[in-house]
Amino acid sequence: MSLPVLLRPAAFAAALAFAPSAFAQPAEPLVSSLTAMVVSRDALGQEILAPVAEAAPGDVVEYQINYTNVSPASISGVVITGPIPDSMSYVADSALAPGGDRLEVSIDNGESWEREPVRRLRQDAQGRTVEVVVPAAEYTHVRWVDAAPIHPSQSIQYKYRARVN
Repeated sequence: MSLPVLLRPAAFAAALAFAPSAFAQPAEPLVSSLTAMVVSRDALGQEILAPVAEAAPGDVVEYQINYTNVSPASISGVVITGPIPDSMSYVADSALAPGGDRLEVSIDNGESWEREPVRRLRQDAQGRTVEVVVPAAEYTHVRWVDAAPIHPSQSIQYKYRARVN
C-alpha cells in the first residue's frame, strides 16, 4: 500500500530562489507566491487544476511561481529557480515561462545548469562509453533566466510539473 505524499507549499516556497541584479531599493522589489495544483481530467478529457494538499504516487502537480515587480523601476537579471522535490520527478517539457526567458535544468541539485537536452557519457550494457540524453526524471531543479526586464507593476508566472514517485 502506498501512502499519500503531503505537499507543504509554504515550505516548498521557501526553497524557491531568485537572484535579481543589484538595485538600490530598500524594500524587496519583487513579491512572490507559489501555488501547487494537482492536475486531473474531467469526463471529456479536459484538464482540471485544483489546489493540492495531498498527492498520491502517479499524481501530477503543477507548480505556479508568480512574481510581481512592486518597485518603481524595471528589474533586470532575474533568475527564477524551482526545485523538484525528492519524492517527485520532473515532467518533460512542462516548464512554461514568459516569452524569451531561457530555461535551464540541473541534474546535480543546482550545482551546474544547462539547456535541454542534457547529455552525458555513460557506459552501455557492453561496457562502451556512449553519449545519452539524461531522462527528465533525473532533473533536480529547473530555472529561468530572464531575457527582458520586469517592469513596474508587471506580474510574471512560471510553471512546471512534477509527478509523485
